[in-house]
Amino acid sequence: GTVFDLFQRFLSSLIHMFKKSYTAQGQNLLSKKDLKALKSQLCELYPSLTEKEVDEILPEGQAKVVKLDNRCLLYSAGDAPAAFFDAEGRSELYPTLYTLWQYPHIMQELTIHPPVSKFVLNGADLMLPGVLVPANGVVGFGTVTKGQPRCIKIDGNPYAIAVGRMLVNQTQMEKLKGKGMEVLHVYKDGLWAQCGKVKPNAGFTEEEEVAPCSESEWNKDNKELQESATKDAAETGDKPAEEKPSGGGKAAADWTQDDLLDFTFLQAMKQSLADDKALPIEASELYEKHMKPARPEGTTLDVKKSSHKQIGKFLNAMRKSKAIDVTEKKGVIHVSKVDRNHKVFAALETKFADEIAVVPAAVAPAAPAATGGLPPPKVTALWKPSHYLEAIWKAMGKKKDDLFSWDEARSIVFNYIEQENLGKDGSIKMNEGLLEALWKTASGQKKDQK
Repeated sequence: GTVFDLFQRFLSSLIHMFKKSYTAQGQNLLSKKDLKALKSQLCELYPSLTEKEVDEILPEGQAKVVKLDNRCLLYSAGDAPAAFFDAEGRSELYPTLYTLWQYPHIMQELTIHPPVSKFVLNGADLMLPGVLVPANGVVGFGTVTKGQPRCIKIDGNPYAIAVGRMLVNQTQMEKLKGKGMEVLHVYKDGLWAQCGKVKPNAGFTEEEEVAPCSESEWNKDNKELQESATKDAAETGDKPAEEKPSGGGKAAADWTQDDLLDFTFLQAMKQSLADDKALPIEASELYEKHMKPARPEGTTLDVKKSSHKQIGKFLNAMRKSKAIDVTEKKGVIHVSKVDRNHKVFAALETKFADEIAVVPAAVAPAAPAATGGLPPPKVTALWKPSHYLEAIWKAMGKKKDDLFSWDEARSIVFNYIEQENLGKDGSIKMNEGLLEALWKTASGQKKDQK
C-alpha cells in the first residue's frame, strides 16, 4: 500500500521526466473502449474540463498513445502535439503545457514571483516559500491534497510555466515551508519542444526566467500557431524517428500504398526480422523500425493512405491468410509467429521479383572499421546516489561517490532489502535506512513523522 507507493516513487525520483532526452518506443491508436475509459478518467481528474472539450482534444478514431523509454505515456490525436501525459504509466494524467494554454481553466494553480521561475525552468521542484499567498489569505489556495495535480504561473502572466503534483497536504501548505510541488513538465523541456516549441505570449522568451505579460490571445483557434506546432510535433518526436530507406528495392511507377505495404513487409521479414528470435514484435515497432526503413528509395510509406488505413488491420489481413499469427491485448497488437514458407510469401516474392534488388551495403553486415578509425561513441546514463542514500550504500559496501547504471542502483536497493530481511509476502518493512531515503526524498517528511 503506502510503503510500496513510496518505494516506487523513490525509484522513479532518479529520473527527471522530460529534462533528459527520450525516445518513442511505439504507438497505437486507442480502441473505443480504452478511449472512453481515458476520457472518463480525465473528466474525473479535471472537473472543469467538459466532455465536449475532451472530444475536441481526443476525437474518436484519431486518439493514440505513444510509449516513451522513460516509462511515460503520451496521448494525442493524429499528428497534433501531445495533449496529455501519464507520468509513470500509472494512470496519473496531466495536461501538457500546449493543452493547458488552450484550456487554462482546467487546472488549479500556484503563483510565484517572476525571478523564482528561473529555478523552476532549470529543473528544480517548487519550494513553498516562493509561492505568493492570494489576497484572501491561505484559503485562496483552495483544497490542497498530496498528489493533487497543479500548475505554476508567475505573477503578471496568465499562462502556466510548469505542471506537477503536490507533495503536501492542506495543513503543510498553509505553513509555506519546504518543498511543495514536484515539477513534471516545464517550459523549455523536451516535451515542450516536442509540442512545437510554442510560446503563448511575449513573456515566454529565451531568457532564463519568464516575464510578466498581460497578453492572453493564444488559444486553440489561433490557426497559425496550431499549424506550426502540429508541423513541429510531427517532425520532432511524437512518433519514432523515421529512418532512411534501405530496402534495396526499385519501386514501379504505378505502385500503390498497398503494394508498398506488401513489399516492405516482405523485405522486413527477409532482412531485419529474418530471425524468429525477434518475435513477438509490436505492430507499431514493426511498421516504424522495420517496414519504413525497408521502403524503396524515393518512396513514402503511409498506411493511412492504403486500403487498410491502420497497420493493425493490415496485419490482421495477413493473419486471416494464416501467413502470421498475432496476439492482441488491450488494443495493442503483436506479431507472434511468421510462417515464412506460406504461399503468401511465395506470392509476394513472385509479385516483386523484378523489383527486389540485392541487399545494399546499408543493411548488410557492417565491415570492420579501418585500422586507426575511431568507433562510434556510446552514451550511457549513470547515476550517483544522493546523501539520503548514504546509509544504504554504506551497508552494501558501495561508495557514494561512484557512478552506477540504473539496473545497478536498483539492484543495490533490492539487495539491501533482502540483506536486512525487510521483504515479506510482497510487502516491505520500513527500517531506519529506508525511512531516511524514502520518507525524505519521496514525501518531504521528517523521518519520525507517522
